[in-house]
Amino acid sequence: MHLSKSKTVAAALFAMGILIGCGTAQDNSSSPQVDAVPIAQTNALASKQARDTALTRAKQQGGADLKVSMHKATDMARFLRVRASSSASLGKGAAKTAAAQASESATFFRDFGPAMGVSDPASMRLESTQTDELGHTHLTYRQYHAGIPVFGAMLKTHFDKNGRLHEVAGTAIPDISVNTTPTLSRDQAGAVARAAVVADRGDSDVIQPRGGTLYVFREGLARGVPGENHLAWEVEVSDGGYVRELVYVDAHRGKVIDRINMVQDAMFRRAYDGHNLPFVPNNYPN
Repeated sequence: MHLSKSKTVAAALFAMGILIGCGTAQDNSSSPQVDAVPIAQTNALASKQARDTALTRAKQQGGADLKVSMHKATDMARFLRVRASSSASLGKGAAKTAAAQASESATFFRDFGPAMGVSDPASMRLESTQTDELGHTHLTYRQYHAGIPVFGAMLKTHFDKNGRLHEVAGTAIPDISVNTTPTLSRDQAGAVARAAVVADRGDSDVIQPRGGTLYVFREGLARGVPGENHLAWEVEVSDGGYVRELVYVDAHRGKVIDRINMVQDAMFRRAYDGHNLPFVPNNYPN
């Protein structure tokens, strides 16, 4: 079937509108959109340059006692650690109070955060503080972008009993430049999520979307591979029993990015030597 010229032009304009609307720049004004690919490439380059500079500073401070491990998905450090037997520290001094430890953590994010993917220290928010039986204190920080939580992005700062900051570990996401105003509503994302689940499991009236939480979602993070940042709705799709999935829907494109099955299936097996009997012996498993 052939489209008329007017319909072809209309279709082309509609497609261009979709592509323009899918840009990842944060500016929502009526000014022309800048291509998202060069923006992402520029941000990635700047993040890696900042990472290298911060790692150099950390190595200068920690010396030979500093150990660094890199994250495959983000290409940033996943932990910086100085040996327990060392006098070296990732902080400025002994921090023995909760306020001092929070201040030392903020200073670390400012000075060395880019090594771990933290471009803005204010993006790290303190979630909890725990002190273990050895007297070591562990502060847990969660990453946010423009007020939106970043999925799976969490860093912990670890202080020994003397208040020395000896390790920072976890995951932070660099290069975030997503538009944080969703194009899809929660209900629209729920419909997309439900459609994806019933396509695999079969339709049923009891399979329904439940709620929706907005995240900055790094594709490929859980698999340990590089990926794109998305603004995404997390939607739980469940039948209240054997079906329960978390579905992540791009909040601008309406595409399913990832799915997590929250009901783990496993086959229950028991091995025994029944000597070819057609039934389980009474003394099994003894």
